[in-house]
Amino acid sequence: MKKLAISIITYNRPQHIQEYLEYIVRPTQEKNIDIYIYDGSTNRATEHIVDGFINKGYNHVLYFHYEEDAIHERINDAILKPDAKYIWFCGDKFIINPINYDTILEHIDRDYDIITMYDCGLNGTKYSDSSVEYVKYSIVPFTHFGAVIIKKELLSEEVIDRYNNSYPAFARMRSYIDIATKRDFRGVTLHLKDLRILSQYKTRSETESRMWEVWVIQWYNMINSIPKAYDNIKDDLLCAMDKRMKFFSITQLLKQREEQQFDFKMCRQNKKIVNKVICLPYIIVECISILTPGMAKVIRKLLEFQN
Repeated sequence: MKKLAISIITYNRPQHIQEYLEYIVRPTQEKNIDIYIYDGSTNRATEHIVDGFINKGYNHVLYFHYEEDAIHERINDAILKPDAKYIWFCGDKFIINPINYDTILEHIDRDYDIITMYDCGLNGTKYSDSSVEYVKYSIVPFTHFGAVIIKKELLSEEVIDRYNNSYPAFARMRSYIDIATKRDFRGVTLHLKDLRILSQYKTRSETESRMWEVWVIQWYNMINSIPKAYDNIKDDLLCAMDKRMKFFSITQLLKQREEQQFDFKMCRQNKKIVNKVICLPYIIVECISILTPGMAKVIRKLLEFQN
């Protein structure tokens, strides 16, 4: 059994996988880290790219193809298939700089339950045996494919399946929060300034076109479902993404209105949720919701020009 396996979940992004493997395939081979790729692409372009690396002798890369809509199966296999003590969940855009591998492996040797890592919104590396303290500090990296490494034995296909039904965008994250409540929990959040390598390919994540559905409504429901141990920090967690990552700044809200992600009716129906998740005063959010998509675009362009 290996110490660590990287599970990469991808969909119709062969160029990203090509770039990703060019950065990590040799360093992972040197560090004895396996790479598992779970591909839901509608063609075989990604498979051909992976085969090219395997044919060059990189036999620690393993490839699996799935039907386009089999996202839950891909996520479950990302847990079950790797023969490793720790699983590192990654997407196809978040490339961890290999210069960090030694630090990561050093912390794996210390037997932490969960290792999270990020490069912004943190105030230094923190070690914790308190689930509340750990989740509060790590809530932002928890949401990112590529920022969490976890002991395989703590993961459960059944638990993730259950959460997939209620908040599919956060099923993994919801399971991390449960795991942190286990007895004798030990976690570390690494603040690594040179964490990521920026991709040369600019593709929009699927959730960016569903910000309100995912990061307002689904996020609210997920946070409100977490164990009672976190009751005192729920309000902090609800607004954490906007507070630390500026998900719902005025220009971002204008763009979301421009794309008709929300409207006045949706805003009114979810007023309680909006007040908890979005940091701006509700009246500003409501005023933006009244704008036509065309007006929202004009105002957004003017604000961006001024800045």
